[in-house]
Amino acid sequence: KREVNKKVLKVPEIEVKILEATSNEPWGPHGTIMGDIAQGLPNYNDYQMIMTVLYKRLNDSSGRNWRHVYKALTVSEFSVANGTDRVIDELQEHTYQIQTLCDFQYMSGIR
Repeated sequence: KREVNKKVLKVPEIEVKILEATSNEPWGPHGTIMGDIAQGLPNYNDYQMIMTVLYKRLNDSSGRNWRHVYKALTVSEFSVANGTDRVIDELQEHTYQIQTLCDFQYMSGIR
């Protein structure tokens, strides 16, 4: 259903990639997709879209979507190492958003 919606709504390719890289699926983001995301960072529109999704995923600390947070941090780290300097500057400006994750906990199956 999600894939059909993306095609019907003509979601930009970079948004599809960042959503896929930070999905709630039980596997990590593929290196090829992260490379494509890093290559999109110099483009202003792609950059805005990538960062918007990353911040949304970082704030998704509802527990059951913990993979969104984990993968957003993984993509952020990759982007710092392989993207533009503006990623570093922006993440430094939004340090508070990442610091709020210091107390984040999720325990599966515990009642």
